[in-house]
Amino acid sequence: MFREEFMNAKISGMVNISTQAVTSHAENAQGGWHNIELLLDKIREMNLERKPEVKELIEQVREWAENNNHEVYKIEAIHERAIYLLWINGTDEEAFNLAQQALNLVNAYTQPLLAARINKTMGMAFYYKGIYLKSQEYYLNALRLMESFPQKNDYIIEELARTYYGLAILHDLSQFNELKKTYLGKALEYALQSGKKGTISRCYNAFAVYYAKQKEFEIALNYYQKSLDLALQVGEKNMLAVCYNNLGSTHVELKQFEKGIEYLNQALEIKIQVGKASAIGFTHIHIGKAFFDWGKYHDSLTHFLEAEKLIISAGTKHEIHTCYDYISKIFAQLNDFESAYLYQKKFIEKANENQNFHTAAAILDAQTKFELDKKEKEAELLRQKNAEIERYAQRLENSNKELKQFAHIASHDLKEPLRMVGSYVSLLEKKISSRLTADESVYMQFILDGTKRMYSLINDILEISKINVETHVREVNLNLVVYEIIHNLAPEVRSTADILVQSSLPVIEADRTQILQLFQNLISNAIKYNKSERPRVEISCQNGNGGCEITIEDNGIGIAPEYREKVFVIFQRLHSRNEFSGTGVGLAICKKIVDNMNGKIWIERSDLGGSAFKFILPKKSEPSKEI
Repeated sequence: MFREEFMNAKISGMVNISTQAVTSHAENAQGGWHNIELLLDKIREMNLERKPEVKELIEQVREWAENNNHEVYKIEAIHERAIYLLWINGTDEEAFNLAQQALNLVNAYTQPLLAARINKTMGMAFYYKGIYLKSQEYYLNALRLMESFPQKNDYIIEELARTYYGLAILHDLSQFNELKKTYLGKALEYALQSGKKGTISRCYNAFAVYYAKQKEFEIALNYYQKSLDLALQVGEKNMLAVCYNNLGSTHVELKQFEKGIEYLNQALEIKIQVGKASAIGFTHIHIGKAFFDWGKYHDSLTHFLEAEKLIISAGTKHEIHTCYDYISKIFAQLNDFESAYLYQKKFIEKANENQNFHTAAAILDAQTKFELDKKEKEAELLRQKNAEIERYAQRLENSNKELKQFAHIASHDLKEPLRMVGSYVSLLEKKISSRLTADESVYMQFILDGTKRMYSLINDILEISKINVETHVREVNLNLVVYEIIHNLAPEVRSTADILVQSSLPVIEADRTQILQLFQNLISNAIKYNKSERPRVEISCQNGNGGCEITIEDNGIGIAPEYREKVFVIFQRLHSRNEFSGTGVGLAICKKIVDNMNGKIWIERSDLGGSAFKFILPKKSEPSKEI
């Protein structure tokens, strides 16, 4: 493209042909190069907006390039047709071959921006094919070329926005959440500079997905609405469908099933109009998931089977494993265990294939992303990381064995002599109590108190060591757990303390012993660390943040903000033993129980005047959002 050549000559200093020669050649071409330039600008805009009539305009550029033997415009036509075919069907083999052909023809030295755009398209093509490491390689090639320009005009800024966006979407499948957020931040920064509403809408949507995965639904819904508003302004059907799809899925996560399915059906209607099989299948997955969570398994199965058919017909690997997983679960719910087993096998096979990207990504960090072309270094780094993982796994296994041995020793070899010391000291005190001086009686009491504290400490250490060893997951009614704890309190405590359950607590799947221990520790602490004439403990629950958020608050002495994280560390005490008894292990046990359930626990100030302990018991994992 001549305008690109002029721009690149100014920007990169890498073009060796003269402006005069180019202009002379262009003006002599039939139809005039400036008309083709305007046409290409229109084609790029239409491709971004997913307008199907762009196909005829691309053909006009191809014919002009052929008639005038213009190599750069030939490459432009090939590339734009590849983009057109990719958004019709992401796994189209012709699109992939055309993008590869354009890449082979382009000269990155004289047309660096065109080369960067084609590399970006190759990254997108490999993403749709499910070959994520190659996708990352081409996206980074594009980024390296574009970031090398010392000056960036509006067009380059828009391309940078879309390239960073592509990398962010790619890392939606990896463990690098913060890296994804960094890429999204760069994408939005460039998109806002370019002013392209379609790209800004995509960035807002991707940020919404990021926050939804962090269970920050209020922030996510705000970003979804901003994305939808812009999509409605530009009237881009594809982006509208994505917004409706993700809004629907988020409302489903909030158990607002009817509203969620309404949005999802709007997305499905638009996608059927556009006709992209993989995209239609993706929305069927989310509708199926909504019905599954709603307990409507026959409706759910219908949508998942349709999704499976569409995704296979599109030739993509993305999300097929989610289909298989849910179909297996549905058949199990319908007591068709033979079909459930068949689809579980399919799920395991596809999940293992998709894991390849996670393994590859785990050996890369932000500093090595731009060096993927150094294959030998990459391979060596992978071998080292795998060896390190093996060594770590072995150390972890040895550590677990040592922990079990320690538990055995603590329960037998330490507790037994401690009991003996305590018993004989008690006997000795009774026998010679009449002959002891006042100081000697105090010393004797110190010995007895020490043995009791040591015994309590060993019991607490045993409790925290057992949390990871063995769990028995089953349905647990939290209302009954709280009732049992209140019933077990000493009569004098029950008569002087108010323990109120402000809202009905849910039934969850967990280890009942550990849940009992969690609530027991927090409720007893609320009563113990309390100087009020009538201790008050309030327990409440609300849905949000990806699970049930439970609050246990009191009117006790409270915890200063600077100590609210430290108290969860084992053996941390904020008060002397003379003031409050304890070993400093109870809250560490609470945190470990919540962590093992993939939850979160923290402390806030209570409106009652004391502390509010909050913890989230999460729901099961969800299929990925559409981006």
